[in-house]
Amino acid sequence: MQEAAVIGPLFSSKLLANITKRNIEVELVNQNLDVIEDSDLIEMVYNEVQTGERYYRFNFPLMRTALYQMQCFNTQRKPVLKQIIAYMKENIIFNKITEWNLEKEFYLMLTYIMENFRVMQED
Repeated sequence: MQEAAVIGPLFSSKLLANITKRNIEVELVNQNLDVIEDSDLIEMVYNEVQTGERYYRFNFPLMRTALYQMQCFNTQRKPVLKQIIAYMKENIIFNKITEWNLEKEFYLMLTYIMENFRVMQED
C-alpha cells in the first residue's frame, strides 16, 4: 500500500506489480488488492478485462496521505518514484477513454510524478 500511496490517489495493479521490489505478477497483486478492497480501504474503478489490469482509488484520502508521509523521501519514496517514471515512459499510452476520463487521470498522475522528480533532481 505504501507504493500505491506514492503512485497517487488513483493507481493500477499493473503499475504496482511492476514497481514492487518483489517483481510479482499482476494477478497476485489483484488478489491482494481484492482483500484490501473487501475491507473498504480502496475501491476498484475500472477493470481492463483483456489484460487483467485493474485501476483502484483510495476511499480515504487521509489514509493515502498518511501512508505517503510515513515514508522517508530519500530512502523510500525516491526509488519508487524513479521506478514509476521509468515504467510510465515505456508503457503509458494516452488513448484510453472511459466515463471517468482515464487519459486525464494519467496526465494528472504523470504531472504529479514529474514535479516530484524535479525535486529529486535538485537534491
